[in-house]
Amino acid sequence: MSQITLFTDSRVPCPQRLLLTIHELGLQIKDIREVDISKFEHKRPEILELNPFGAVPFIRDETYDPPLMLTESRAIARYLAQAYGSSDASASLLPDPTNVVAVAKFEEAASIELASFDACANQLVFEELFKPYVLSEHPTLPIQ
Repeated sequence: MSQITLFTDSRVPCPQRLLLTIHELGLQIKDIREVDISKFEHKRPEILELNPFGAVPFIRDETYDPPLMLTESRAIARYLAQAYGSSDASASLLPDPTNVVAVAKFEEAASIELASFDACANQLVFEELFKPYVLSEHPTLPIQ
């Protein structure tokens, strides 16, 4: 079992990216702490003390002294794949760094995910999760 604690709101796309990476790696993590962003829990002092950006997801890996704090789901996913993934290149989630074509195709796919999928997924999350919350708090807010 790793010494990783994941701070997340698993309802939104970026944390889903990490949960998928953890699953694909077969990684057993120490703890998953749900942080409800619709209740602004990510802005609570105890979270801001750990992550001054006040965003989820982020991890705390106590393998290191001092513990590694890492934000940004794509950076975390790549870190997990590199630090905890298979050393067998055929089973790795990352391309062989000496294979420039494989690295280029990996970066191409990562860019497509960032520019195309993520933009759509975030809009859907806004519509399904945040818009009803905002409208319920402000019933006179005009719908745009």
